[in-house]
Amino acid sequence: VVIASDDGWRQRGRPPQPGPVPLAKWRQCVHEDDRARVLERLRRAVESGADRYETEFRVVWPDGTVRWLASRVAIQRDRHGRPARTSGVSVDVTEARRLREAREASERQLRLITDALPVLVAYIDPAHRYRFVNAAYERWFGQPVDAIVGNSLEDTVGAEIYATVRPRLERAFAGETVRYRARVASATLG
Repeated sequence: VVIASDDGWRQRGRPPQPGPVPLAKWRQCVHEDDRARVLERLRRAVESGADRYETEFRVVWPDGTVRWLASRVAIQRDRHGRPARTSGVSVDVTEARRLREAREASERQLRLITDALPVLVAYIDPAHRYRFVNAAYERWFGQPVDAIVGNSLEDTVGAEIYATVRPRLERAFAGETVRYRARVASATLG
């Protein structure tokens, strides 16, 4: 059986229900495509001896509205290590997921556009480490994009080029608009 708070019922689009309710009724709130996964994660946590588990899943309200919940569940065990009860908390993360999905779509679009450009495009952080590079970097340096992101500019372009670029970077990070052109031979393209 499940004993849920008023908020727990509201997160599932239902009016608060006093007292214990059958687990099956509580489970019906979970989106049918997520039920098996949620139950499997709980089963694995119980069988592994874990004392908690976390999961995200969709709930379907009676009016058809779909919301995302993130749940953290504590598994309390008896003195023999068998599960005795669970308690947990759920948070509605629908808006956070929507924002994350929008950000990911924007990042895919940015990647598509920048990868089509025949020039090097990068985002370098104030510590002079690459946080984003386009596909031209892979062709230019002969390394996968993932191998470049996170590296320092100096390690990637070499000490000589870095010494030339560093003062301009410092001015740009100080807020100044910096424009310059340089011609550099690529190690892989010549």
